[in-house]
Amino acid sequence: MKLSKTLTKLIIYLFFPLMIIFFGFRRDYLYLSIVIILYFTVFFFLKKEELFIILAGYHDKNKHSLKSLKYLLKAYQLKSSSMDTANKFIYLLLKNEKYKKCGQIISEVEKREMTDTEKEILLSNKALYLWKSKQIKQAITLYDQLIETHESTSIYTAYGYVVTLGNDLDKALNVNLQAHNFNSNSKGIMDNLGLTYIKMGKLDKAEKIYKKLIEKNPTFPEAYYNMGILMQLRGNLAESKYYIKRALEKPFNGLSTISKDEVNKKLNYINRLQGNIS
Repeated sequence: MKLSKTLTKLIIYLFFPLMIIFFGFRRDYLYLSIVIILYFTVFFFLKKEELFIILAGYHDKNKHSLKSLKYLLKAYQLKSSSMDTANKFIYLLLKNEKYKKCGQIISEVEKREMTDTEKEILLSNKALYLWKSKQIKQAITLYDQLIETHESTSIYTAYGYVVTLGNDLDKALNVNLQAHNFNSNSKGIMDNLGLTYIKMGKLDKAEKIYKKLIEKNPTFPEAYYNMGILMQLRGNLAESKYYIKRALEKPFNGLSTISKDEVNKKLNYINRLQGNIS
């Protein structure tokens, strides 16, 4: 049976510290040692989910993806694991291209009781999963529903890109303009709007967006890759090659909208074009 948060805090932050102080004051080192051992045992038992999440975050930050996934799996598999843990696990699975496992976890947790915020994160993760599973129409439908009640920069960023993959560029433009109005400083939203302009052949507007975006030094490869595509369409192959090479310097993961292989192929294509011209 899961202890309440209040009782857990009382045990960890009041009862045991008082016992340690009491036996320490009396210099009863035998009982002090026993209490300290019990304290750390109970602390691990009551807080192991949080400890696993901390370890997962540490390994994720240090790019040890398999270790990070291992600890989040341990946290998720605990009998009383939280919805927050489930959402973190789902997102990390997406980042590491474990899409099949991600779908399984989503199916397992969808019927859980959760707060509105937890449900919003789950639905956002599910929309990302649908996109990565090439279920574009279903992803767009889910984003259509999400954005009506949960406007946020992260949802607009994902929604804005996915809708550009559909057949309705007018809708993509409307969504990305709405997103830009919501947060004009978001690099991801700027990239989506610029990409939509490229696809619509509105190169002047796209270039205006991308010049501002590049000045912000984005850390994701899509910004530089799309700028490279724009320069190619402008006929400026040297600039195109420069930006595409910059894209390869940025980190890629399972939620990137382009792959490193795709960028390398584009770079090789630009190199061939330059060779043909010369």
